[in-house]
Amino acid sequence: DEHILAVQGVPKQLWPQLRDFMAESGYKLELDDEELGVLETVWDENPETLTRDKFKIFAEAGQEAGTTLLYVSQRAEELKPEGDDMVWKATDRDSVQEREFVERLQSFLVGGREPAR
Repeated sequence: DEHILAVQGVPKQLWPQLRDFMAESGYKLELDDEELGVLETVWDENPETLTRDKFKIFAEAGQEAGTTLLYVSQRAEELKPEGDDMVWKATDRDSVQEREFVERLQSFLVGGREPAR
């Protein structure tokens, strides 16, 4: 349930670029832990569709020296009635949106700098 990108550079070198990508794409971060190698966005809610989603990037050193593996995943939820309340329930992730996120990230990291979403 995730995409994997292999990129040049060690995680410590890539971390500022990953932060820049998130900021320039308009994502606010809930978790930014360089030591653990995890960036996770806050929930991005869409009141029109009663859905929300978030992205997570996990970075770890690749098997080849000077490379990093980035594991990118998305979680999605929708607001559903439960008794008299409305509650967030997990739903299938949006594979198109996830693929677009990964493509923008890849382009950004290789110098294309296309963060807009």
